Amino acid sequence: DDSHHPQLSRTDGQDDGRWLFINANNTPRIARMDLGIFKTTEIIELPNCGGNHASPFTTQNTEYVVGASRFSVPYDKDGDAAIAEYKDKFKGTISFVKVDKETGNMKLNFQLLVPGVDYDLARAGKAASHGWVFFSCYNSEKAHTLLEVNASQRDKDFIMAVNWKKAEEYLKAGKGKKQSVKYAHNVYSDKTHSATSEIKTEVTVLDSKELSDICYFIPCPKSPHGCDVDPSGEFIVGSGKLAALIPVFSFDKIQKAIAAKDFAGDFDGVPVIKYEAALYGEVKK
Repeated sequence: DDSHHPQLSRTDGQDDGRWLFINANNTPRIARMDLGIFKTTEIIELPNCGGNHASPFTTQNTEYVVGASRFSVPYDKDGDAAIAEYKDKFKGTISFVKVDKETGNMKLNFQLLVPGVDYDLARAGKAASHGWVFFSCYNSEKAHTLLEVNASQRDKDFIMAVNWKKAEEYLKAGKGKKQSVKYAHNVYSDKTHSATSEIKTEVTVLDSKELSDICYFIPCPKSPHGCDVDPSGEFIVGSGKLAALIPVFSFDKIQKAIAAKDFAGDFDGVPVIKYEAALYGEVKK
């Protein structure tokens, strides 16, 4: 199913080789493979997701594997909207799939409702930036036709910085909203490799517009496809697919900009940190 981006489980930010996670793009799913037996042992579906290309990215101690929607979906009580309403009615989601530290078993813990741009590659923070995850995203134009042209008009799109530790606090405080959905979760027997399928019926959603200190956008040139974090966790590197430079952002500067509210407005209710306030430097291609 058009799989991408295999990710190993991690301990203290280092690959530990216990499990391998991989996505399914067209039917939004994440699979877990047990590297002790080299078999797929679990597959979980992601609701509210159109195209699970931006997945599955592992946090520092495999607390979560994280996946985001590449394409927005209509998000309202009926789950439907006309394509002419794309800019207003279509939204993205970021799914946080909890991983049991002993068994590896997966559980969709919560989703973030986020603006309807196209989310791409990500890396979780580590060390200094542990508790955050950074997604490259493009199509801030919210185009839905002739994407090669219409989704490449702006000089800058975004890196989205997500504070998942803060999201957990809101989740514990009951700020999430229960949404009725149906999605499949399959677990396989090690001995027979037969699947036990369970249909889940709800998901907890946190709205990034209402809880504005979970997500922040950082401008990034142009149409970024890729994001990485250096071993110290201090530097976040964005890859502008159509840009002649590579921006390097400082986590420390990002935190200071957030504290000082050094924003250039907002995008769909999510604060946009000023480019210069977050930037450490630019590497010319």
